[in-house]
Amino acid sequence: MNISTISVPQQTELQDGFSAAFYDKVENLFSDIPLGWSAPDLFLQQPYLTALQENPPLGMKFLFILFRKNSRVVGLAACQILHFKGGKSLHFPQKTSCFFTALGNYLKKSVANKVEFDTLICGSLLLTGEHGFWVENMEREAAHALMEAALTQAQNHLNEQGTKVTATVVKDYYTPSKSLVSNGFVEYVIQPNMVMKLSQNWKKREDYLSDLQSKYRIRAKRAFKRLEPVEKRILSEKNLEQEAARIYELYQNIASEAGFNTIQLHPNYLVALKKHLPEAYQVVGYYLDNQLIAFYSTIKNGDELEAHFLGYDKTLNPEKQIYLNILFDIIATGIEQQAGSVVFARTASEIKSSVGAVAHEMFCYLRHHKPLTNRLLGTIFDYLNPEEEWLPRHPFKS
Repeated sequence: MNISTISVPQQTELQDGFSAAFYDKVENLFSDIPLGWSAPDLFLQQPYLTALQENPPLGMKFLFILFRKNSRVVGLAACQILHFKGGKSLHFPQKTSCFFTALGNYLKKSVANKVEFDTLICGSLLLTGEHGFWVENMEREAAHALMEAALTQAQNHLNEQGTKVTATVVKDYYTPSKSLVSNGFVEYVIQPNMVMKLSQNWKKREDYLSDLQSKYRIRAKRAFKRLEPVEKRILSEKNLEQEAARIYELYQNIASEAGFNTIQLHPNYLVALKKHLPEAYQVVGYYLDNQLIAFYSTIKNGDELEAHFLGYDKTLNPEKQIYLNILFDIIATGIEQQAGSVVFARTASEIKSSVGAVAHEMFCYLRHHKPLTNRLLGTIFDYLNPEEEWLPRHPFKS
């Protein structure tokens, strides 16, 4: 896969005075953006996109779209290009005692191995939420129609350059998009985004704890006690460089268990974030006998605190309740940084619900260039989508 030939902007007219230009490098994109203009989303700004471009997940390429109206910059989109193979993205337990579970896993794996294509993705595979594009002062459905037109042109450009993109994905909307469906995209729903609103009355962690029901507060204090004598340290860029190998090992411990994982994180990505986002990005390490046993990372994006990648020693988790403590510590970080909400992202929905997060359904869209395949995609993805059975919790006092 090679898009390096797209080294200069290719301008294409869209509709109603709008145009789009395409770039494969962050620096070229932002050299065409006037000083003072910026998308409000940190994940569409130059520092974050530079960190990601310099340290991409395995096999990932990038394509950026700059929107203009009557020659004035009005928006941008950050897209990724990745070869998707369902069999490599789905993960099942190595062993199961249930014959029917084993048979079901085998059938899913067989189907998944047949789902394979080069994909143009609008929206970040490293994040959960609406971080794919932004256009100023434009109604939502109209913006979706504009983006769809640009993605169609982008796919045409890529195919002309030798990158045969056969599918386009638009990911992570909180509300359905009629515009994308009307333009041939298949809508599918994946695991919810777990988001927790933070009360303005919480000035420290104890304020949050006092609003919990008694059994949840006792559970939290028990978890804090179990973590002793672990020491927590906020890691500097130098600390991250020194601990890079261990951090990546701890991250892989957790990533390897994900039911569905389309990316393999670059070993230097987390260090690069600290370099490019020194104020917004924070990593906290957990040390036992001066050895790193866990970490979590957060990114402050406007009013939201994004819970980013984490990792821990799984052998110590039952005893120390590391993961539960990480969730409580991320909430404390959000309170300290005066965030309005914490975005915990997908997976582990029940335990995140137990600390106060609420599930938000996420809508994604996929369009394949073959009409027959496109019609089957919804059924295929419903079948392959990992099921997570969980019970929502309500930890706060009524």
